[in-house]
Amino acid sequence: MNIVVIDDHESTIKLIKQMLDMKGYKNVTTFVEVEEALQYLGLGQKGKQHSTPNEVDIILTDILMPKMTGIELCRLIKQHPILRHVPVLMMTAYDNEQLLQEAFQAGAFDYIRKPFTLTELDVRLQQAMKHKKIIDELHVTADVLEKQKQLYQSLFYNNLDACFLLDVNGNVVEINEAAMMLTGYEKNEWKTMNIQQLIDTDDLPLIAKRFADILKGQTMMFKMKLYVKSGQYKEFAASFIPIKVESHVAGAIAIVKTKDAIQQSNRQRKLETDLDLAKRVQEGVLPAPIENANISIIGQYFPSMKLSGDMYCWQQIDEHRYSIILIDVMGHGVAASLIGMSIRSLLPGLMTRVTDPIRVTKELNRHVFNLFKGKSYFTFIYLVIDIKERTIEYLNAGHPPGVLINSDGTVKELVDGSIPIGLMKKVICQKGKVSYKGPTQIYLYTDGLLAACGKNLKDCHKTLKSLHDIYKYDKNHRTIEAIQQKVAQFEQEDDISFISIRIYS
Repeated sequence: MNIVVIDDHESTIKLIKQMLDMKGYKNVTTFVEVEEALQYLGLGQKGKQHSTPNEVDIILTDILMPKMTGIELCRLIKQHPILRHVPVLMMTAYDNEQLLQEAFQAGAFDYIRKPFTLTELDVRLQQAMKHKKIIDELHVTADVLEKQKQLYQSLFYNNLDACFLLDVNGNVVEINEAAMMLTGYEKNEWKTMNIQQLIDTDDLPLIAKRFADILKGQTMMFKMKLYVKSGQYKEFAASFIPIKVESHVAGAIAIVKTKDAIQQSNRQRKLETDLDLAKRVQEGVLPAPIENANISIIGQYFPSMKLSGDMYCWQQIDEHRYSIILIDVMGHGVAASLIGMSIRSLLPGLMTRVTDPIRVTKELNRHVFNLFKGKSYFTFIYLVIDIKERTIEYLNAGHPPGVLINSDGTVKELVDGSIPIGLMKKVICQKGKVSYKGPTQIYLYTDGLLAACGKNLKDCHKTLKSLHDIYKYDKNHRTIEAIQQKVAQFEQEDDISFISIRIYS
């Protein structure tokens, strides 16, 4: 039990604290100054700010205090969205019925007259605690019921399959649009019908038994024949989901599919299985992180669909040099993924044999243009890091600029390069070169990250710099985890890939 005691007399506070200690109340917080109590309760300066309060179960306050009365404080507490259900006990040394009436009107739970005995204080607190427990349980129940209501509404109204809402007797209470199309009956016709009226008589005994099991709380799936308005019996597959309100079943939702719908669903499941397999293949060609005393290179990609048009790769060229590339293919899904996989097959040889950013760019452009004749393209950024010479050569082909953060905290954007690859038969390009001193951080990303980090380059780079400042002394993967959290907080519409490169010396 967490108790807050507020009284402007230090001696009264000490006495109450001693009494509570004697009764075994452990978590007691006391205040002589009402301003400090307001801050602790998340009410800010005289209740003007609504912040998250500390955990409180009971508040015990004097009525008459010089800077704010207990009645005024109680009003503020009852206006706070979190604290309004906390019982407030008033303490008073005066026999003033008007004050007590105002206190109850302000929302006080009870009052206790000074001086009071230890037993009297304990009894009042126990009553307040029972009240708080009941209120808490009611709120939990209300939250559960609201969540159940939202779940059932979403299941019923947002379902593309035919849905029937049944009461415990099998009467049809509501149907969705798909159910009307499936059966031919309008909503007003259903309101006078029972589901059993439409079931084939041969199926009725078995269906009745299963419906009894549904009313016991079981979810059931089975096939049955229903009589539709056209005058025919059609075979359906039905899932019955019991609607539970607290501890009892109040009805059921029947989700019904025809044979054609089942076959379509099976085809959809097969397609999803194939896509999952392709996704695992795509993830399987992504490189393992490089981590040694000189450099750390790690990446993560977040597809907006099952498959992504993003692709990245890195290679250690020799003892001192590393090449890194990040590609973003136009479009999403299967087509973009296949193009990315086609490019991926060229990368290991190019990045260890050719290495020079300009030559790599021209070779990739030749390959893509010959395949697609300008109808498909991709952007990329390519780096060659030489840890011996402490240089970075790079080329940016229409890609969002990489972010390089020097050891002194200054930021450089990697922008030199060319137009995107594959648009023209020949591409004119220019590589950039950067020298660095001491520990250096480089972030590469695809444009899908902009939506998660501010929707423009300036905000995105500001966010990346902030993450660097926070995690520069942690392991490299901490930044990846922070980006993952940001991506999870918004509705992703584009593929996102992110690479974090940390040069240690």
